[in-house]
Amino acid sequence: MLKRIWTTTAFILFVLLLAAVPSLPALAADGYTVNSTLRFNPHVTGAQLDAYIASVYPDSPLVGLGQTWVKVGAKYNIDPVYLMSHGILESGWGFSWIAANKFNIYGWNAYDRDPEGMASPYTSYAQGIEAVASNINSMYLTAGGDYYTALGPTLRGMNIHYATGKTWAASIAELMNDFAATVPGFAFPPPFREYDASYAAIDVPNTIQPGTTHDFIVKVTNSGNAAWPAHGTWQLNYKVVDGAGNVFSSGSVDMPAEVRSGTSILLDIQVPGPPAAGLYKAIFDMARTGATAYSTIGIEPLALSFTAASSNPYYQAAFNLAQPLGAIAYSGAAVDTFAVITNLSPSTWPDDLTTCGYQWVDADTGQIIAVDALAGRPSYYVFPGNTAQVPVTINVPERPGRYIFKSGLVDNGLAWFTSNGSPGETSLVTVVPDFSVSYRLTRELGPLWAATAKTIDVEITNTSRMTWDAHGAVRLAYSFDDAGGHEGYSVPLALPRDVEPGATITLPVTLNTPVTAGPRTLSFDLFYNRVGWFSQSGAAAGRFAAEPRWDMQVSYDEVETGTVSTGRYTSVRLKVTNTSRMSWPGGGRLRAGYRLGYRPGYEGFVEAAPVLTPVAPGQTTVIEFSISDPLRTGVYNASFDLHLDGAGWFSQYGNTAPSHILVTGS
Repeated sequence: MLKRIWTTTAFILFVLLLAAVPSLPALAADGYTVNSTLRFNPHVTGAQLDAYIASVYPDSPLVGLGQTWVKVGAKYNIDPVYLMSHGILESGWGFSWIAANKFNIYGWNAYDRDPEGMASPYTSYAQGIEAVASNINSMYLTAGGDYYTALGPTLRGMNIHYATGKTWAASIAELMNDFAATVPGFAFPPPFREYDASYAAIDVPNTIQPGTTHDFIVKVTNSGNAAWPAHGTWQLNYKVVDGAGNVFSSGSVDMPAEVRSGTSILLDIQVPGPPAAGLYKAIFDMARTGATAYSTIGIEPLALSFTAASSNPYYQAAFNLAQPLGAIAYSGAAVDTFAVITNLSPSTWPDDLTTCGYQWVDADTGQIIAVDALAGRPSYYVFPGNTAQVPVTINVPERPGRYIFKSGLVDNGLAWFTSNGSPGETSLVTVVPDFSVSYRLTRELGPLWAATAKTIDVEITNTSRMTWDAHGAVRLAYSFDDAGGHEGYSVPLALPRDVEPGATITLPVTLNTPVTAGPRTLSFDLFYNRVGWFSQSGAAAGRFAAEPRWDMQVSYDEVETGTVSTGRYTSVRLKVTNTSRMSWPGGGRLRAGYRLGYRPGYEGFVEAAPVLTPVAPGQTTVIEFSISDPLRTGVYNASFDLHLDGAGWFSQYGNTAPSHILVTGS
């Protein structure tokens, strides 16, 4: 590498020149260029990289490093094809003196005045690749790095500080394209652009009456690499022009929130229409405040054609909601408001034909998802020049999401005034669930027995402004929490019917109590499908003190043992009945055990046989196992007991452990 040393004056001159160079327009990604982003994963394999080098120089020392480039590229988010091509160029396919003697294939720190002496030494090719890639990542390809430029993480940007050779970047790009030609269907990265945008018309009028203002809802996507901060730095400009390019109105809208690279924002722009009838265009163009508009650097603006026409005079009107919907509405809510309508036409509007209506439009797809053309009607005829207030009820969609709410007058339930150029009211609304709820137990919990199911009634009141949908949208779950934290909710239980705001529903819930005793908190929470738990959105979970207890009662119905002899095994058969009020868990948590007492010693207690299936209260089970006979002859007292994980031995709870005398002989 021939690393460039910049003087302060030269660097300032470069920055000034760079500021005057606009970003290049986006190009089709049909090959690597000096403007391709190096932050790219082409999903190549190490074997493909090795095969390319071997096809040119089979004896190259770089053959075998393919997987290293792939691994390091993934670690630092750097294209491994670039890492290989850079190494090929700087090391002469691995045959340079610096590569051979210092394992430095990138010429790192090989300054012109003494490249061989100043080049950094490494202990292996892999170590050199790792070290240089780390430095390139932090210094050249990351914003804020010592040598990062406005040209971004590209070869063109690196060439400014990395090498004195003007063809350095182009030479690496050529090697990258040579390799790509060996891989069928190779996917190339896009060019890096600091600033870029794309547009889509989401909801715009086709016809407007001259001199009226209408809402144009436009989706703007930040397809550049720099984020657009909120409020003032970036803006969407608009202007209305006729066929000759005459401008009739213009303005701008700031970004109401930060728009990061790769994300979109919906903007509601109120565009004043021209004063006379004719064909016009509304043109939308992103711009950085105080800088050139995006359209001047090759980014196509959004141009929307519309007609200004004096259509049927009957549809000339003014319409607005006295209390318009805000930016947030609650799913399933019913909003009562008034529409203020003014008849600007020469005709009278009959009260039985003229109504107020609204539409809900999916803001992401443009699909109309709900229409109500009869949301309200005037109580009397509205004569020309008169104004009336019409009560209107707006039903908010049940499904959360981003919507366009459109309202206006409707003629005879069919013809919308807005379709005839009359202005209505349009707004962007985010529909969110309302997570307000209260819980109550209809009676005290009473005793809870560990590992034992119990059914209780839980009363739930909908204190929110939305209806809980019975078709799986809202479900109830419970959890037992201890001092150590949350144990996880049960499988949510569906509601048997819709629950309106203010209504109460009582659900029978079967609790599966913990398999250990001790203080707990019994928590209830509602789960909203596709959104999450109510408690995650500010609603308090229903919490009640609970303490599962042990009930360790057992009846030993039969104890049978086989023939006893030293150094062998004796079979044991225990027939036991669960006389407690709790279930004995299966899965090996309950085990039978024995101990052998010997005069004058004691040989300990052994847990022998796991119980694999649960044993309900009142149920009898048989446990069979073998005990190891003592190695010494004599008289032994064999005691038998049950052990439950977390609780201990049943004999510790007042149960008498059965015993047998065993006499062993030779």
